[in-house]
Amino acid sequence: MALIRRLPPVQSVYQTIKMPRGQNITAVPGSFLDVASHDADILEGNGWTRLGEVGPTSARPVTQQPGIGLSIASRGKRFIDTTLGAVITWDGATWRDTSGNAV
Repeated sequence: MALIRRLPPVQSVYQTIKMPRGQNITAVPGSFLDVASHDADILEGNGWTRLGEVGPTSARPVTQQPGIGLSIASRGKRFIDTTLGAVITWDGATWRDTSGNAV
């Protein structure tokens, strides 16, 4: 399951959201939360900002079969790699750090 990093909105009324399964998700400006993609969509609908998919290097989206995973059309996709502690970007063939190095 993909995790999505989200930033809460500045407006305090939207910093705590009651989710359909009954739990509350809360964060304050300046912090972030990594949440499951289905929860991330609900948060986005309530003003939370999407930063991108997040996880260790082993969880990066990969190209393994034609038509599945990343492709040239996915250029620009960002991934927050917690193993590297960096935001990386797919260039259509490989993952690159902000200096342009293959990672």
